[in-house]
Amino acid sequence: MKGEMEPKKNTSLTIREGFVLPRIISEEGQKAQGAFINFFTASIENANTRRAYARAVRDFFEWLDVRRAGTTLGDIQPFMVAAFIKQLPSSPRSKQQYISALRMLFGFLVEKGVLSAGNPALDVKPPRFSAREGTTRALSPTQVRTLLDSIDTSALIGLRDRALIGLMLYTVARIGAAARMRVRDYYEENDMWVCRLHEKAGKLHLVPANHVLEGYMHEYLDAAGIWEEKNSPLFRSMPHKQMSGTRLFEQNALDMIKRRAKKAELPDWISNHVCRATGITRFLETGGTLEEAANLANHADMRTTRIYDKRDRIIRRTSVERIVY
Repeated sequence: MKGEMEPKKNTSLTIREGFVLPRIISEEGQKAQGAFINFFTASIENANTRRAYARAVRDFFEWLDVRRAGTTLGDIQPFMVAAFIKQLPSSPRSKQQYISALRMLFGFLVEKGVLSAGNPALDVKPPRFSAREGTTRALSPTQVRTLLDSIDTSALIGLRDRALIGLMLYTVARIGAAARMRVRDYYEENDMWVCRLHEKAGKLHLVPANHVLEGYMHEYLDAAGIWEEKNSPLFRSMPHKQMSGTRLFEQNALDMIKRRAKKAELPDWISNHVCRATGITRFLETGGTLEEAANLANHADMRTTRIYDKRDRIIRRTSVERIVY
């Protein structure tokens, strides 16, 4: 597709995030400026976390400049942070992320000797949030089949899209890990094919490919003719339906899934993460244990896996169907 080539990136945090040094930090001098930049560029490894935290910090300092103009770094108090969090038109989970971002930033500035008055976000209580189930929806088996069967695999781009969607559905890989795969990350070992995923925090995660995914992957690789290009991207962008040497980026993958879902007349809430949630949910529904699901999803905490466990919804639906008038 024409829009699949990612725009040129500038490695500067300021340009990439649309983020400039806040006035409060700029006025503190070079030591504060250096610490602020190092917090984002050196202490946060995950790019998604970096973007989210940059947005939260930017919003806080912009709000502070409007509400309390002239405030210095040393003037920031817990009640200011609390007031900012309270006025956010966000969900409790989003507000928790904002507090985490500010706590980490101010903690880093304290550690580097930039902020001597202590961490002003430390005593701010995050909003209570408790949920047994996650908000990400999952597709039914019928919807999954509809999506996969709707893809025209007579062209290479269709084979690529089916292989990528299949990878997320059958290995529950995060889109970041799937998009970063190279050809060498799909290989045969002990009479089975393995997907090697480079997950969050540098974790290496190996997931066997089931027979359906194996078929999708082999058809795509055979048609692409890239089996021997071991160090090249596995899933590549295809501007004008012509394969390039550039990997398919996460946003491009999301756009692709949205297009495929629309063509299949499926809900518009389908996304990369819905594919992951669908795989975990289906694994649990067909008898997989929470422990096995946590290992498959590469979750550090089983409580994260539990939010995908929607099996008790069936019980609740069965119960309410007994109410007959």
